[in-house]
Amino acid sequence: MVSLPDGSGTKSVFEGRMLGDTAVEPGGNSMIAETNGKASEIMTENEGALASVSYAFQREANPLTLINECGIAMVPDAFSAPTEEYALQRRLYMYSREDMLSENLPAFLDFATSPDADSLIGKAGFIGFAVVRRVQLLDGARPCPA
Repeated sequence: MVSLPDGSGTKSVFEGRMLGDTAVEPGGNSMIAETNGKASEIMTENEGALASVSYAFQREANPLTLINECGIAMVPDAFSAPTEEYALQRRLYMYSREDMLSENLPAFLDFATSPDADSLIGKAGFIGFAVVRRVQLLDGARPCPA
C-alpha cells in the first residue's frame, strides 16, 4: 500500500469514508509518498501496489469502482464526481481574509466558476464543476440493479 502523509486531504477523505473511525497501522510493505504524483509513480512502477490519489494523478492505474446501497456501480468520472455520486470525491473551497479583499476578487471568483475555468481544470486532468450529461440506457449499469 502506498499512503500519503498524515495531514493530506486525499488521505483524510479516503480513510474517513472507507475506514470510518477504524485506525489502521501501515503494514510492513507500506510506503509513504509525499505527494499524489509520487504515490502514483510508485503505484505504476510496482505491480499489485495500491494507492489513493487524486483523480488527476491516476495515470495508467485502474480507479476503484464502488457499489452503492442500491447496487449501482460508481466510478470516478466527470459525471459521478460533480453530482457527488462517487463517495470518495471531495469539494475544494477557496478562502480569503477580509483584510486581503480587493476589487479584483469578484472578477477572479467569476472566472473561477466560469466555463473557461472549467475547461482549464479539465485540461489539467481534474474534474471541473460542470455536470457532463450522459445517456442512461435501460439495460445499463444504473437501472438494472433497481
